[in-house]
Amino acid sequence: MIKKLIGGKNYFRKMLSTCLLVISVTIFILTVFFYQRYADSLSKNLYDGQEKNLEKSARTMNDLVSEISQLYNTVILDSRVVGFSSLKEFDPAENYATYLIVKKFYNINPYVSSLYIYNATADDAITCGSYRFNLDYCWEYLKEAKKASVFPSPLTGTSEEALTFAYPVYADNFDELSGGIFINLDMKKLSEHVLGTGSQAGMVLGDNGMVLLSDLTEDFTSDPEACEAFLAWPGLTEGESASSLRTFHGDDYLCAFYKDPAQNFTFLSGVPYSEIVGPMKVQRNLSLAVAAAIFLTAILLQYIITKRLYRPLEAITEELRDSKYAGGSDMDEFSLIRHVYENAIDEIRELEEENAFYQPRMKSDLIRGLILGNRDIAQTKELLEKNGWEIPFEGMFLACYFIENSDSSDVLAPIVQTRISQHLHETLSPLFYTECVPVASDQVICLINTIEGIPITFDELVRLLEAAKDELLTDNHLVLTISLDGVTSGIEDLNRVYRRVLELKNYRFVLGTNQIIYPGRVMELMPEYMTYPDKLADEILACMLHGKQKEFTENVQEFLSILKQYSYQPASLLFNRLYLDLLFQMQKLNAPDKDSYLSAETLHTPATLTEGAGVLLTIFEWYQERKAAAEQLKDNKHFERIEESRKYIEEHYNDYNLSAGMVAEYLGYSTNYFSRIFKSITGFYINDYIRQIRIVKAQELLMNSDMTITTIAEATGFSNPNYFYSIFKKETGLTPAAYRNAGQRNG
Repeated sequence: MIKKLIGGKNYFRKMLSTCLLVISVTIFILTVFFYQRYADSLSKNLYDGQEKNLEKSARTMNDLVSEISQLYNTVILDSRVVGFSSLKEFDPAENYATYLIVKKFYNINPYVSSLYIYNATADDAITCGSYRFNLDYCWEYLKEAKKASVFPSPLTGTSEEALTFAYPVYADNFDELSGGIFINLDMKKLSEHVLGTGSQAGMVLGDNGMVLLSDLTEDFTSDPEACEAFLAWPGLTEGESASSLRTFHGDDYLCAFYKDPAQNFTFLSGVPYSEIVGPMKVQRNLSLAVAAAIFLTAILLQYIITKRLYRPLEAITEELRDSKYAGGSDMDEFSLIRHVYENAIDEIRELEEENAFYQPRMKSDLIRGLILGNRDIAQTKELLEKNGWEIPFEGMFLACYFIENSDSSDVLAPIVQTRISQHLHETLSPLFYTECVPVASDQVICLINTIEGIPITFDELVRLLEAAKDELLTDNHLVLTISLDGVTSGIEDLNRVYRRVLELKNYRFVLGTNQIIYPGRVMELMPEYMTYPDKLADEILACMLHGKQKEFTENVQEFLSILKQYSYQPASLLFNRLYLDLLFQMQKLNAPDKDSYLSAETLHTPATLTEGAGVLLTIFEWYQERKAAAEQLKDNKHFERIEESRKYIEEHYNDYNLSAGMVAEYLGYSTNYFSRIFKSITGFYINDYIRQIRIVKAQELLMNSDMTITTIAEATGFSNPNYFYSIFKKETGLTPAAYRNAGQRNG
């Protein structure tokens, strides 16, 4: 039977039908298997949802407690309230003045129904809000507790209760209460706010098990035993949270509790199980119906696909039987396709091998891969040998032409690279073995080796390359940097020498562009040791401060001529030090044009000395403009107060909490008004200015102390070291460690 199924010419159709049957049975089994798991998952989500609701209620209660505590702190910090708590006898005038102060704090929280300040010594109270408050009950409770407490208190003349926040007051000593502050909240509104509304029953218990809030349904209120069983749930002593299905008054309830570790409150809830399971079952059944629809649709689609899929296969098979690759053999579909494919591939390989020698692009790709280090050496050697390409890799020089710029917008990069390659071949081929390979869109690498029997020195090679470069620049509008290095020890050494060639490119900072850069020339630039010309740097700074542009330009040129002695890395560090010194002086000015502030992030690494001179001159010009603008601002009526704020910031920059609001409060302004006048006079947003001051102080500590970077971050008001690293790098262009190292090397 099996042979009959798979042995015929058309068994592919039978195989697809079998797959259809297997897939259908598999989908059905998986649907049945995961049905129960899906139901269990919905139940688990149901329990998790109950616990999350309680956690939400706990957060709401915590926020409320925090708000009430802030209200208490606001009240108790007022001097008149403190004075009232110290009175020995009733004083109507003093009481009324205190009442006016307390009245403004009333109604801050929408759930506060009354606020009482009680002086036991004078037996007097300041009251705001409802007068049904039972002061005697709450005072006795507070005297017994002798600490801040939360408890339900009865209202006079009614059976209702209020949730009371009681705080002890000690006026003369801490041995005996002299009074208390009582903040009473509407129990009904608060229950709806914390526990929600609907058919859910809920309670909030204090640390002593006292019921602080309750929102019980009729099933619980009409059945005291159910309510007691709800409170006596054994799970309350087992952990921080739990959920369980329990029966009260003949009905099933999904019950949950959550113990809040912050306030030591316990939150309970109970929901009729039928109300929440019903929608869950509807959702489950709906999902099952959707799964069944998908199952039936999948079966239909599989049948259509199976039926249609064989039609093109049958047509392809008939075509292949008539091809020269079939060999007239009587095979089934798959064997025929494989046979034709293998014969066709063999013929294609033969054609590729015959034509491989005539494909120089393949040779160029192999050499490029060796240079970039992404080719397998053994495999490349095999391909080179197979194609008969004999390349003398040992003793080679690498000349890399970096195309910096081409002002011929109509000339594509590959065309420019081709021109350079052709020119180098024409110039060097009579005396050298050369291979030119384009890399990316801005590099042409020329591999150069001597030819046996033609003696030539390295200096002659350099002169030949110089002549070729001059001719190339004459015929083409290009800006080039040419790096030359070698000698390679073999095919494995190309990538190492290429990396050295890339490093040589950086020396264009001191040599300029359209130059040939090689190790011998670079070594001529290296001094015996590094020194920072402090005296010359001070003269440059003084010229900028006094507006002497001619002397400034002359001193800058002398400073940059000193940098020509150094390699790129130390030269850029010395340039950065002068650049940042000038930049810091500009930061000290008051000027409203903050947008003209030069960013160290984009200007601290100029490519050439000429560009560096332009950067420094730009700082000079901006400084003069900002200095003139700062002088005009001294006539502003707020100038002296802003100067006072700057001194305040200088004294408190290490305070983590220093902000615009803190400075505005010190000066007696509103935050928004102060921020506007500070921006109009200084040109800085207040928070940006605080950050700049902290960065300047951090730079001083990095240069003049041995403190760790983390300690410096804390000492300058940055609470997060990672944030300090990020801001310092953004403002100075260097990491804190790199800035310190540069200062130590250049000092």
